[in-house]
Amino acid sequence: MKKAIAFLLALVVMSSLLVGCGDKSTSENAVDANDIPFNVMAEEYDDISDMPDYTGKKLELKVWYCLGSYAPNRNKVATKDVVTPEVARVTGVTITPEGSFDNGGDTQDAKVAKVIATDTWPHLLIGCQKNTMAQLIEEDLVYDLTDLIPKYMPNLNKLLEKDDFLNDSRIDGRLYEITLSAPLEYVYPDMSPELIARNSNPKSDTGYVYVRDDILKKLKPDAYTQKELQAIFDKNHTLTKEEILNGAFNSKEEFFDFLRQVKDLNIKVGNRKVYPTYARTGSDNWDLMTQLLGFLNGYNMYPTGGENYFTYYDKQTGNIEYMFQQPDFKESIKEITALVQEDIVSQDSLVDNRASYEEKCANGEYAVLYGGGVPDIATINKNAEKSGYQYRKVILNIPFNTEKYVNVKNNLTGGTKYAVLKNAVSEEDLPHVLRFIDFMATDVGQKVVQWGPKSAGLFKETENGRRYTDPELEACMVNGEANQRDLYYNLNNKAWPGFPLATNRWQPVYIYDFTPNEAALNRFMSTGLYNPIEYVQGIRYDIYNLASYNEGAEKFWNARAAFETALTKILTAKNDQQFESLYNDMVGVAERNGLTDKTLKELNDLWKNDLNKDYMDNLK
Repeated sequence: MKKAIAFLLALVVMSSLLVGCGDKSTSENAVDANDIPFNVMAEEYDDISDMPDYTGKKLELKVWYCLGSYAPNRNKVATKDVVTPEVARVTGVTITPEGSFDNGGDTQDAKVAKVIATDTWPHLLIGCQKNTMAQLIEEDLVYDLTDLIPKYMPNLNKLLEKDDFLNDSRIDGRLYEITLSAPLEYVYPDMSPELIARNSNPKSDTGYVYVRDDILKKLKPDAYTQKELQAIFDKNHTLTKEEILNGAFNSKEEFFDFLRQVKDLNIKVGNRKVYPTYARTGSDNWDLMTQLLGFLNGYNMYPTGGENYFTYYDKQTGNIEYMFQQPDFKESIKEITALVQEDIVSQDSLVDNRASYEEKCANGEYAVLYGGGVPDIATINKNAEKSGYQYRKVILNIPFNTEKYVNVKNNLTGGTKYAVLKNAVSEEDLPHVLRFIDFMATDVGQKVVQWGPKSAGLFKETENGRRYTDPELEACMVNGEANQRDLYYNLNNKAWPGFPLATNRWQPVYIYDFTPNEAALNRFMSTGLYNPIEYVQGIRYDIYNLASYNEGAEKFWNARAAFETALTKILTAKNDQQFESLYNDMVGVAERNGLTDKTLKELNDLWKNDLNKDYMDNLK
């Protein structure tokens, strides 16, 4: 597929040369008609309604949303769009749904081939995969924005003063993609962890599990129940370090002992046994072997980051290594296998499908829940409360092992990166397009997406801050009620195709008085509230990222299911001899499907000398 796409791209370039530069219907001379560009002028205004009309050439831009199979707001239409007309009035730019598209269920590679074949290039690409972007750059189809950002995008340029910002957008030191999204603590360093935790997870170096609080209380009498913890949080609107660590497990050994004690309690739900925990969530091994074992062995800290059971960077060897071949990982799998043999980790969970797993979670048949596959905890607790218990978050107070592992974060700026295509946007129009994107990063641009323009009358200023005037809209935007009122007005980018979204301190959750709830409690239950970690900037070396560049890695990733099956089978071992045999079988499956010593060397050469060459010093 990659070779076919490269060939088709070459034809696109030849075609562009013959016809000039493709479809440049946007404009021949995109210069700002105002004396001061609107993205600069915005800094002098509080609301978009007060800004003057843009009097220059009007642009209609088409976008291709490249992320995933479908865009989250695909085909959604606002009933009374208050944002699009006002943004167009001030900037002269409209992102039009006519001609805009997402992947339509295809992979990105398949969609690229269709776009080339039909010559339906958009003006903007959103979230293009790096290997596809590299091919577009090689064929000179994407604008190099490195020197244009300081000239036309002053708001974004402020963030570029930080050396690590947009690092994953750089190819050979040049910027071809731009994004306005980054963690709040990065864009607003003075924002308190408590304020950030209202809507996002603090950067933590530890993991966590959910434990049935009636069982937790039996074995840890000083531990709070969920209701007790919620009452503390409701009263103080925050948690102390001691409250966050209440009931915490401080070592892998303590956690495993707890599981054994749970088994000894012999608790039942009706006539069904309550197991201490499970091995699988009805899917692959990610929840167990990346998340739980990662927490317990200091190589993961979900959802903040960390390593997985495929590839990782080893600070001690200075190389990418295969995690599944490491003696420490093998020993960790052996420990879990022993717990399966004792039926402390449910043997049935090895064969349960997703529906069975969710049913057991809902029934309280597991004392401990873990991993990203856990069903909605609020829903579980609402039903569990009738039975006299709830699940509460408990910290695994085992810090990330920085002596051996690094928390490389290449996706600091999120997935919504924008690139501008040369064969759809003329050089004359390019400044106008860049100013438009930059405008959305201003306070005025952020406010209109969240609140609408002042002229729409959807909010009022009070002594307590900005407040919505539409009760249904307030319920939707502040309390998360799914009444579609945000889509009605096209707030929060709900209607297709949306706008470039900036990291946004104007979201109502940061403006309204804080109302504690269970979801907020779970965010505040994080060691990141008092001890936030720092990311190491670089390009990730995960096997699924490197598969786009290396045949061995691609072969393995395409055959992942066979590897997962072999990995799960290890947990069925009945004795040490069988464990060794099954473990060797798993390694053999990986090697036969591409993860050889040769592939590992190739991956290291690729990553060190090409993909991550500008960031190797960060790993020391």
